[in-house]
Amino acid sequence: MAYAILRVEKTKNTSIAGKNSHNMRLRKTHHADPNLKSQNRILIGSGDLRTDINARFQATNVKARNSTSVICNELVLTASPEFFANSKNLEDWIKVQMEYLHNEYGENAINAVLH
Repeated sequence: MAYAILRVEKTKNTSIAGKNSHNMRLRKTHHADPNLKSQNRILIGSGDLRTDINARFQATNVKARNSTSVICNELVLTASPEFFANSKNLEDWIKVQMEYLHNEYGENAINAVLH
């Protein structure tokens, strides 16, 4: 039986560069095969988390109160490995996840990367 997995983590301004380099595989990432990097896809945003956050803040006239303010949440949406054994499941899964992000966060879903 396959399981859906959702992890949410608060992100402060000081963590943005590290999260971006991890998500975009700009640095060595444990448990990620560097030979598969070309298969990663940007689903939402520019591929630069800081740029996407700054654009959303500008569009909504929002400013971080201080350097310790939480400025976004990082969500990891995945499923147990047996679910992805069939490539058709992947495209269906992407569609469902994008619908979830749109319905739950609307225009505040500013950056999504498929690994």
